[in-house]
Amino acid sequence: EGRFTGVLSEIEKDLEFQEDNFMGGNAARQPAPQTTYLQAGLEKAASLFQNSPVDGRRRVLIVVADSPLSDKDKYQAAMADLSASQVEVFGVSLRPLTAQSADDLKTDADVKEIVSNPKGTHFVSVEVDQLATSLNGLCDPNTEWGKHVAAASSSVQREPCNLHAEKNVCNKDAGCVWFDTSLSCGDS
Repeated sequence: EGRFTGVLSEIEKDLEFQEDNFMGGNAARQPAPQTTYLQAGLEKAASLFQNSPVDGRRRVLIVVADSPLSDKDKYQAAMADLSASQVEVFGVSLRPLTAQSADDLKTDADVKEIVSNPKGTHFVSVEVDQLATSLNGLCDPNTEWGKHVAAASSSVQREPCNLHAEKNVCNKDAGCVWFDTSLSCGDS
């Protein structure tokens, strides 16, 4: 199943796909949808993080919405799974113009509900044309988001291996290995 590699070229290709297919840039020039559904995407992200090793890298998810969230009553379990996997959630609310409509303000409020704390540093509302500029400093520790994302991996809190009582939890930690003979987790 899927795993995160952190390879920039893969991320860029994914962003290009999203732009071409979901931001009104597709061949048929379909308008952007007027509703945003997150449940399936959040569930997939939670699954990817749960199946990826804990290797000292920051776990970051960026949610991008261009309209109010239509399934807020359906994705709480996925949000709980992301939290359990220590995923830091950032949010981007996209709008077509500088001036914000009532729907844009609703989108802002909906996205702010799901981002990590402190909410003010995990959320941005931008015009569609400014999305790339907003994400440029994501891994730069001198930017607002970069302070959280690019923090030294040593700041990631890891439990000692011997505290992992379950095989699946132990094996998700890249620094640990499960010993079947003693039914315990130890340093790899």
